[in-house]
Amino acid sequence: MSKVAVITDSSACVPMEVIDRYDILVLPLLLIFEDKSYRDGVDITSREFYDLLAKTKRLPTSSSPSPGEYYEAFCELGKHNDSIFCVTLPPHLGMAYSSAMQAQGMADEKMPHVKVQVFPSRAPALAQGFIAQAAAQASASGQDLTRVAAAAQDMMDRINAFAVLDTLYYLAKGGRIPRAAAWAGD
Repeated sequence: MSKVAVITDSSACVPMEVIDRYDILVLPLLLIFEDKSYRDGVDITSREFYDLLAKTKRLPTSSSPSPGEYYEAFCELGKHNDSIFCVTLPPHLGMAYSSAMQAQGMADEKMPHVKVQVFPSRAPALAQGFIAQAAAQASASGQDLTRVAAAAQDMMDRINAFAVLDTLYYLAKGGRIPRAAAWAGD
């Protein structure tokens, strides 16, 4: 038992074939449409999300995995691994990093034989996914936690993320930009 387990959340957009190939554990975000909650990738697909988005009057919200969910995942992974490497959203984009850090504290206390390292990415979505994949590839090649973290850092240093939006409607609807900017941009 010396493998480094890699964990991230569903905001990383890691393709299923990569998840399966490298045995990455993905915790689902909670997607909340009005009064109904869905676990991303478990209770709702991307297509279903966008279908609901087009029909809803109020924009959905999301919630990162809780400290308890991270802790449960760490405990489960700790049964078969010496180390756990957890890639989260950047701290300024959600509570995932804070939740994972709280869970790391609990795991350090309850599972001192398992080293948990929480690694905040600098960018969300596919950039975060590429970082998790680099860590998982290093782990699959037999690298220890220090080298897995170095592989993740190397990928983060080399990756840039750009987003192109079909519409500015949802940014304006959510109050992220003025409605006039959305109108002019469209």
